Amino acid sequence: MKIVFFTGDPIDDSALWFRTGKLALELKKRGHEIHLYSVSNNYKKKNKEILKEGLLIHFIGQAHYLADEDFSDRKKIGILKCLFESILTYFRLKKEIKTINPDVVGVITTLPVSLLVIFFLRFSKDKTFIDINDSSWAQISYKKGFFLTKIYQLFERLLPHFSNKIVVCSYFLEDKYRNSIRIPNFIDLKEYQKKPNLNLKKEYGLRKFVIVFEGTLGAYHGQDIILDIAEKMKKIKRISFVVIGGGEGLLRLKKEVKKRELESSVVLTGRLNHDELVDLVLISDVGILPMWKSEVYKARNPIKLLEYLAGKLVVLSSGIGDVAKILENKKSGIFVNFNNCNSICEAIEKVCKNDVLRKEILKIGYNKVKNYDITKVINKWEDFFKSYEYK
Repeated sequence: MKIVFFTGDPIDDSALWFRTGKLALELKKRGHEIHLYSVSNNYKKKNKEILKEGLLIHFIGQAHYLADEDFSDRKKIGILKCLFESILTYFRLKKEIKTINPDVVGVITTLPVSLLVIFFLRFSKDKTFIDINDSSWAQISYKKGFFLTKIYQLFERLLPHFSNKIVVCSYFLEDKYRNSIRIPNFIDLKEYQKKPNLNLKKEYGLRKFVIVFEGTLGAYHGQDIILDIAEKMKKIKRISFVVIGGGEGLLRLKKEVKKRELESSVVLTGRLNHDELVDLVLISDVGILPMWKSEVYKARNPIKLLEYLAGKLVVLSSGIGDVAKILENKKSGIFVNFNNCNSICEAIEKVCKNDVLRKEILKIGYNKVKNYDITKVINKWEDFFKSYEYK
C-alpha cells in the first residue's frame, strides 16, 4: 500500500517522531511504500532531505516558527508569512501526491500548516485522514491573546472534518471529535530491556534515589514544579532530581537552580538523543508527569508516561485524561495534586522509603505498558489502513 505522511511540525526532532516516524518505519518493514514529508523550523533545512533510521524525510516547507537546535531560542513568524509559507507547502505536497498517486494521505497535527493542507486536500480526490495528537488551540492559549485563541479553536474544531477520517491519540479527543478512531501512542519495549548503566550515577553526580522529569521545557509542560519539590526536599541527601530536555524554559531553569542553590540536588541535562534518554530513565526510580485540569493535558496520551513505565519507574501524576485510563492510583502509579507541593514531596518520600511498595507499583505499571508496545499498536494502524480501498 502506498502511504504519504505529512507532518505540520518538524518530525525529525520532536515527539512526532515517536508517533509518526516510528509508525512509518514499522509500516515500511511490513512491506508498505512510505513517503514522508515534513516542515522545518530552520530556514536552512527547508527543501532538503535527511535520512533518519533508514527513512527518507523530505522537508518541503516552513513551520509556523523558527528555532535553534535545542529549542532554547524559538521565534514566531508573522501570520501573513505563515499563511504564505503554508500555501507554498500545500502546492509542493500536492505535486508530490500527484506523482506518487498514493492509496492514502495522512496529515499529522492540527498546527496551522496541517489545517490548511487538509482543507485544500478536501477539494481533490485524494483519500485523506488527519491524525490529532494534541490540542493545539489549548497550547496556543498559553502564549496568545483571547481573540486569536478563540479563532484558532474554531478552526481546529471544524477543519479536521474536511478529511475523510480522523484519528486521535486520546480518549478526550475521541469524545471531542465524533466518529474519530482512537489509536494511542506506543513504545518499543525492546529499547528498555538493556542493563542499566549505573556508572551514569557517578558521571552525573546522582544520589541513591533519582527522580526524573523528561520532556520539552515549555510554557505548559510543568517543569517548574520540579524545582519547587527539590527546594522543599533540599535537606534529604539521598535524593537527586534530573530534568531531561531542552526548550525555551531551559535558560530560566538554569538561573533558578543557581538562585535557589540547588546545584547539588538538581541536574539539568539539556536535550539528549533517545538512547541517552533511555539510559537515564533506566537508572531512575520515580518519574514525574505534571498534569492539571485543562484541555492541554486532558487531550494528551503522554509518551513520557509510557517511557517511565517501560523503564520500570513509579509514576507520580494526576488522575487526569489518559493517565487515569492507564494507571490505577496506588497500584500502578500514584496520583498527586500538582497544586500541592507538600503532597508530592510526601509521595516521593513514601516511595523511596518503602522498597516493597515501590517494587509492587513498578511491576504492575510495567504490565500496563505492555498493552502499548509498538507491535500491538501497529496492528491497530494496519487495520485502520485496510479500511481504505486500493485505487
